[in-house]
Amino acid sequence: MMDRHIKVSKTARYYVAGNPNNEIKNIWFLIHGYGQLAKYFLKDLEFLSAPDTILVAPEGLHRFYVEGFSGKVGASWMTKEDRENEISDYTNYLDKLYKEIKSNLKTSTPKLNILGFSQGAATAAQWLFNKKIKIDRLILWAGTLPNLNRERVKLLNSTTLYFVIGSKDQFINETQLTELSNYFDENEVRYRLIRFEGKHEIQKEVLKNLISAW
Repeated sequence: MMDRHIKVSKTARYYVAGNPNNEIKNIWFLIHGYGQLAKYFLKDLEFLSAPDTILVAPEGLHRFYVEGFSGKVGASWMTKEDRENEISDYTNYLDKLYKEIKSNLKTSTPKLNILGFSQGAATAAQWLFNKKIKIDRLILWAGTLPNLNRERVKLLNSTTLYFVIGSKDQFINETQLTELSNYFDENEVRYRLIRFEGKHEIQKEVLKNLISAW
């Protein structure tokens, strides 16, 4: 039995809040976590809207029923199966979407801010690593990074990096957090660690406070 691949076309869904105009200064890419849908993820973060801001919420290319064979639907960015090809597919998708959004703006140099939540954090990092795009601010919320090397550290240090984690996160315990912090320090990653009282979730006030300090 041989493992083979074939390229196919696929229609990707995304949501946008905000209107292109000559005042746009910020593009936000909001990358959801495992089992979420972009529509609802964007609704939860619409408080980021402003006259000079475009919010973009891409949806993972793989949808599934969250429980059983019907009912609530969620989306995923990747699994352990055929992982490298899935990463290639979604980084190409995100790159094409970013170029399309930017081409519709009248301003030539808007800042690119990315918020990746949970699985979306690894997705955002892979986008940076694979496409080497210029990200002004990268927020990795309740998620971790893929393996680092010298080139990836250099790319991470080209952006302002925030790592945000709740004190009661069900998926990242204190031991894992310490190991991750040590990993960042050992690999000379420049970042700011932000802790908050909460679980595996985005808390609006925490995010608002983070942004207000820019």
